[in-house]
This record gives sequence, structure tokens and C-alpha cells, in this order.
Amino acid sequence: MPTKGGLAPAKLVNMTTGEEVECMFNPFEYTLTKQNQWEKKPAKGKNVPEIVFKQGGNQVLKVQLLFDTFSEQSDVRDHTDKIWKMMAVAEQTKNATTGKSRPPKVSFRWGRLNFEAVLTNIQQKYTL
Repeated sequence: MPTKGGLAPAKLVNMTTGEEVECMFNPFEYTLTKQNQWEKKPAKGKNVPEIVFKQGGNQVLKVQLLFDTFSEQSDVRDHTDKIWKMMAVAEQTKNATTGKSRPPKVSFRWGRLNFEAVLTNIQQKYTL
């Protein structure tokens, strides 16, 4: 279903179950960040230390999703609970050897952006 404004909706996909959560409103903006780790080595007789690449860091996508069910007079949690489930340990990810599970991997898809990741932080605010 197109979002308000007629654009194809962004969606969050649970890559373990295939369940999709379509956004009612496409995000106004999103932020991508990445940080690498460098180690400072002493450099006697120099003004600055020598730096040596240690390891690459993960890439982070930060996005705010809005859901509005006021006009439908329905509970917005019918939509947002699916996202909360993506933060929970999934039985389908159980390791046969260790018996341990993990939350599912997800994909945020919007236009040409296909960001595969794990959810590390979620916050929900209710407003009337």
C-alpha cells in the first residue's frame, strides 16, 4: 500500500521469518555512520604519534519511523509490536550445538537502500 503522498513505503523485514512491517510514513531523513579503530603508537622525537589501523567498526543506520492509526481507531501496537519482536531472541535461530538463540537479522528497505543489520536499540513514544 502506498504511503500518504503516494510513495512506495519503506519497510523493515525480519530476515528469519520473512515478516514485513511497512511504514505508514516514509522517513523524513536517516543517518548512516561508521567508525574505524586506530591505535596510537609512540613516536619519539615527532610532534604527533604514529597511528596504526586496528579494525573496522560496524555501520549504523538511525531512522525514526512514524505510525498513525488515529483515523482507523485501531491500536498502533498492532503494527509496532512486530518491530519489538525483532529485538527478541528467535527460536528459529537456535544453534544446534550450543542451544543458544539470538534475535533475527533484519533488512531496512527503502528505494535503493537495502540495509541488512541487527536491531540494537528501539524506543517507542505514544502521542495522541
